[in-house]
Amino acid sequence: MNKKIVIFLLLLITVISSLMATSLSKEEIISLALSNNKTLEIAKLELQNSLNSSSVNTLLPSISLESGINLTGSILNKQLNVATPTASTTVSFTISSKDKYQSESKELASLSANLGLEVSTSTVLQSVTTSYWNTASSFLAVQIAENNLETANTTCENQKAKYESGKLSSLALSQAELAVKDAQLSLENAKTTYESSLSNLEYLTGLQALSLATPDFTSSSLLPLEMLYELCSQSLSYQKGSLAVEQAKLTDKINHNTLVSPTYSFSAKVGISTSYSLSYNSSWTNNFSVTDNSSLSATISIPLDHLFSSSSASVTLQNSKNTIEIQQLSLNNTLEELKNQVKSSYNSIESNLRTQENTAEYLTLAKTQLEKTQESYEHGYASFTELQTAQNAVFVKEISLLQLQLNYHIALDNLATLLNTDIKNITK
Repeated sequence: MNKKIVIFLLLLITVISSLMATSLSKEEIISLALSNNKTLEIAKLELQNSLNSSSVNTLLPSISLESGINLTGSILNKQLNVATPTASTTVSFTISSKDKYQSESKELASLSANLGLEVSTSTVLQSVTTSYWNTASSFLAVQIAENNLETANTTCENQKAKYESGKLSSLALSQAELAVKDAQLSLENAKTTYESSLSNLEYLTGLQALSLATPDFTSSSLLPLEMLYELCSQSLSYQKGSLAVEQAKLTDKINHNTLVSPTYSFSAKVGISTSYSLSYNSSWTNNFSVTDNSSLSATISIPLDHLFSSSSASVTLQNSKNTIEIQQLSLNNTLEELKNQVKSSYNSIESNLRTQENTAEYLTLAKTQLEKTQESYEHGYASFTELQTAQNAVFVKEISLLQLQLNYHIALDNLATLLNTDIKNITK
């Protein structure tokens, strides 16, 4: 093989390997997921369709151009119309007071389309961040389980040495071997959970052989509850409710404009047709003509149906007013529900932080207790059961603290997503 080709392949393999080994941060994971997500690709195309539809200018004139040629004749009568070419051009437009709110309607349609994309993005974002924290925490759980297995193996080897020297009973050795099996099972379960979480994250990002950078499990306190309440108005659900209120108001104005206010319309049409004919009947004759079919009209329509209480117009007007009130009440209800969700999340997160602090303190004491128990066991003052209990206490609390940190970060991300803001805007 050519030496240059070999060198190129080696460099290519090196580059690919380095890329595959690159550890990605949470922000990079989110960016990849948002750029590769198929649901968002569909949502972006749907947004573009909506924006295209709302950009149509109905005030543009209608323009048409027509032309044709006709050839006829009679053999028996010795007549021939050699050619009758025609051409016509028409320009027409209509302006009506019914189109008064077109601009406002297009603006609301555009806002609604953009909001739809934001909702889709928010849903994907929440899914990705949850998957990220599940993967990060399960990876750390594997490390904890590996350390626990290493400790169990070390203890078991020491037990075997004592047993072989006749200083330990077979029962005590059996307990040590059982502890190793328990640690192995815990590690296998942790690896299975990690592989499942990683597979889901790889699916969301569109990457294979994904590797995470060391996650930051630092915990911060939330801003005061009243400050969080002030952020509810930028929530996507509140924005959606506000848009529904504006849409109801616009519908009411359109109904009044159509069913109550006089309607004025003006239309104009400019049309010019030309024709030329050449015929033979004993002799050749020709004719050229120009026809102007322009027109101009203005109309005024005064609706009266709304004056009758049971008419369709009257009912439509009343319903549109009721719809405004319904949407406003729904918006108020949405705000109260948001505040309740924020309060619930706030209490849960603050409680989690307090539990984290207590668990961390307990873990410190448990590690100290383990060191003392290990020393006592080596000098024959503590039993193997006591040592095993101390080791298990440390392992359990490490997993408990990790689970608390996981729950905290998922809850914090969910709260930030709910309020449609960044985490730094809701923490101290």
